[in-house]
Amino acid sequence: MPPIPLAVACCQHFSLPCFRLRRTCSTCSFWQRCLDFQVRKKPGRSGSILRKQSAGNRNNRRVPMCCGRCSIALNLHSITKRVVFMQRACLWFIASSILLTGCWSTTPHAPDTSTSEAEDGSAVDRQQPDTSPDANREAPSDVAHEPSLAPVQPEAEPLLVELPSPGVPPEPVRQSVRLLLLTSEGPLVVAATLSIDGRPYKTAMQKLLDQFIELADSNADGVAHWDEVVESPHFRYGQFGNELLNRYTEKQQAKRKYDTNVNGRLDRSEVPAFLTQNNGQSQAFQLRRSRTRGVGSKSRSGVMRLLDHDEDGRLGEDEIANAAVRLRSRDADADEILTPDDFVVTNVNRGGMQRGERSFGPDSSILLDDAVDWQLVSYAMDVIYGGDLSVDKFRLAPELHTLLDLDADGLISEQELKGLESAAANVHLHLEFGQLASGENEALPRLRLVKLSTSLQQQTLDVVEADQQLTLRWNRLQMGIYLSDDFGVIDFQRQAQMQVNQADANGNGYLEASEFPENLVGQAPFEALDRDGDGRLYAKDLAEVLSQRQAIPRSQIVARAEGHADGLFSALDTNSDGRVAAREIANAPSRLHALDRNQDKVLSTREFPYAIEIVFTRGDAARGDALFDVANLAVTETPGPRWFRRMDANADGDLSAAEFLGTAQQFRDLDANADGFLTPGEVQALGSSVK
Repeated sequence: MPPIPLAVACCQHFSLPCFRLRRTCSTCSFWQRCLDFQVRKKPGRSGSILRKQSAGNRNNRRVPMCCGRCSIALNLHSITKRVVFMQRACLWFIASSILLTGCWSTTPHAPDTSTSEAEDGSAVDRQQPDTSPDANREAPSDVAHEPSLAPVQPEAEPLLVELPSPGVPPEPVRQSVRLLLLTSEGPLVVAATLSIDGRPYKTAMQKLLDQFIELADSNADGVAHWDEVVESPHFRYGQFGNELLNRYTEKQQAKRKYDTNVNGRLDRSEVPAFLTQNNGQSQAFQLRRSRTRGVGSKSRSGVMRLLDHDEDGRLGEDEIANAAVRLRSRDADADEILTPDDFVVTNVNRGGMQRGERSFGPDSSILLDDAVDWQLVSYAMDVIYGGDLSVDKFRLAPELHTLLDLDADGLISEQELKGLESAAANVHLHLEFGQLASGENEALPRLRLVKLSTSLQQQTLDVVEADQQLTLRWNRLQMGIYLSDDFGVIDFQRQAQMQVNQADANGNGYLEASEFPENLVGQAPFEALDRDGDGRLYAKDLAEVLSQRQAIPRSQIVARAEGHADGLFSALDTNSDGRVAAREIANAPSRLHALDRNQDKVLSTREFPYAIEIVFTRGDAARGDALFDVANLAVTETPGPRWFRRMDANADGDLSAAEFLGTAQQFRDLDANADGFLTPGEVQALGSSVK
């Protein structure tokens, strides 16, 4: 009896096991390096060991194993023997039961309730042929035959990837994402409605997949195959950011790696992995993991360590009064701007600079989508909030606790946490990337607050809304939300024209093969960019390739929500631009006094606010953490006259005495409120008359 198929998992595609016993791993891209193993018993030991087969014994393979690069290797031999034995035993048991009791599908005869005398008289009747429908069924045989295994049903054919038919309305696209934020003041649900170029954010990815499938279907038969993909000139040189497909081995490796169901057809679900080279960044929206875990520790504040001169773990009245002086001591470049990097502590014992200690624990931000792991959500809440999820842990949103507590026992169980899927959002945002939709008001900010829940509205202290940033402040929590769109300012046509002009030696407006510099666009040769084969490369051809190479990043929105490593720094950063500017440094004592809620003239770490930053961005993934650098996101152009903007060297929107190039008397004359800073409003009357 042949063994039944077992699952062989490969480290390259752990979530996509191959359900066939094969001599090499069917999904591993390193199949040519696979090693064949067999189970041998070592003399003197009862256990089995794995041993590599010799080259001369390859025809006697007994146990096909996965390649040496795989992290999982299953001993299939012993498992197969046990499964086959149990299978045979079960079939024999079923056959015996049928012989003893009859086929279970046969309708049993009705019991005979006649008397014994009637039985004698009906003996002849029982000898007559039975004309009932069950009479034609064969009686069970007295001889037992070994039952044969039922043929293995072939795997269901996957859906074919067909080109979208014109006139067919697209499926409705979900426009919003939901995030669960585990803050120090309790869980909050944040919903964000996202759009790219005026359409729901998922539409951009779907449009890219449609374009790719149309290009892949080279014979225009309505079905794309992987053979067409690897031979297509549209993808041969990595024009879409995919792997190079020049050599035969590269083409075969690509088919084995990305044709996950091994059917030869290009499934829609396989396209994103091919375009991103299987780097796990193929979703329309992604929530990146936080660099800091949990809610963090307020005692790790770099600002606190700087201001706490006596190191008693709190700020006294004298330390608060001298806060501005001590903060200016960290301004090494004398630009009157402090960033979190200015508070990095040098650890001599560890031999280098440290950006700040990281807290360990579960992630404090979770994406509430169809694949959410509720056990992970329950674990994260247990660790951060200390086990029991009572209403006092939901200080900012008590109505959320009431909604989840279905049995009204005062606690939230893991099963009740699933109510977060349908719970109304505490914070609802609207973000727009790329071009605006037709008729959209351009005066509206790209990032705006749509709605706050009732409890959050009652507790909100301040809302600061700008074009691409939003700050919400409560008593013990500050939330900064930022939008960054690299592709909203990139002009591929202009970039391509600059490259053509730079390489165009004869000035004829296009590039010839002799003028084409090496690696102008990655590793694409001149032939790959010259689509029409006329020997001329124009700026529009180059711009198309530049745009295609960024197709996936332009179709994705990436977010990261994490607690700020220094909540006291965020408290001093009143405009939430990721920097503490000259005015904020000067106002530091008054800001610290405002945090002293019990008015005892001593500021303890319990009175520090907890700060959380949420960054929604669209940009090149190669930038890494730089995509979420708030200090670079929030800097905007300084308003005011031209001379004012040119004097404002640090672009904080204010002119200090150190930045002002006039005399001290002129500065005092312009400083109407005598606060030590000049604002655009104070100098607006002068206009451009000041030189």
